[in-house]
Amino acid sequence: MNRLPQINNNPIQNNLPKPIKSLCEIIDAYNVFIFDLWGVVHNGKQSFSGAVDILTLLQKSEKHVYFLSNAPRRRQAAMDQLIERGVPRNLYHDFLTSGEDCFEHLRDRPDAFYQSLGNKLYHLGPEKDKNLYDDLEVYTVTSLNDADFVLNTGTYSFEDTLEDYVPELQLAVNRGLPMICANPDLMVLYGESEAICAGRIAKEYEKMGGLVHYHGKPDSVIYHKLLARAGMHGVSKVLMVGDSLRTDIKGANNAGIDSVFILSGIHRLSKVDDAASLYSIYDAIPTYVMERVQ
Repeated sequence: MNRLPQINNNPIQNNLPKPIKSLCEIIDAYNVFIFDLWGVVHNGKQSFSGAVDILTLLQKSEKHVYFLSNAPRRRQAAMDQLIERGVPRNLYHDFLTSGEDCFEHLRDRPDAFYQSLGNKLYHLGPEKDKNLYDDLEVYTVTSLNDADFVLNTGTYSFEDTLEDYVPELQLAVNRGLPMICANPDLMVLYGESEAICAGRIAKEYEKMGGLVHYHGKPDSVIYHKLLARAGMHGVSKVLMVGDSLRTDIKGANNAGIDSVFILSGIHRLSKVDDAASLYSIYDAIPTYVMERVQ
């Protein structure tokens, strides 16, 4: 008698994410929840009501909630901004940004790359991000001809295009200036509009022959740095919730952390099936997939 082959319905072992409607379905499986911000908790202008509701539920359930963002600014500045967007401070335990990680490296100079940088910093980015170097022993210069390195925190304005920065980048390449990218994201949704981020400028700089050092997701180091601050010594009960396959989900994969992919964020997807072709493109696969945080 021929026996039918057994079908393995475990979505993780089959390398397919499990669709869910709400985080409530998996809340008991995890103790630590790490959330990205843009496209997950807020849209750059205001928070999503469903996200605030689920954060409130996690707090009542005594879960540990952390935010991990590629924001190119210090932790406290990002926390203040989050309050302005409608997310109360009492709904999460701690916050780590790529900007904070960048600041600590510039302050401590922990490796040969940072020790070789020099102290003359040229800031490519908006005035609001200057908190990233205000407390450092560096000299800020206004001309690339006087700089030792470039600190890239993004565009001066959300309306700027990549072409606006090419002359500046070419001058930096000609001088052989290393660039520090404090936000690896390529783009962000600001309300309903798209805006390029520091990561897009950095990628162009690399294409032109420049050297770039990145801070933030998808590097697994920043995930483990956050977990170390949280006193976590393992990842089995940790869940990452993010909307970018390239950074959030890929970073969680790199760190060995389960993840939820939010369809409605940066990729602007409406159906689970729409995401299937993207997993191989970004070499990233989530554990779960859902439309939005709720």
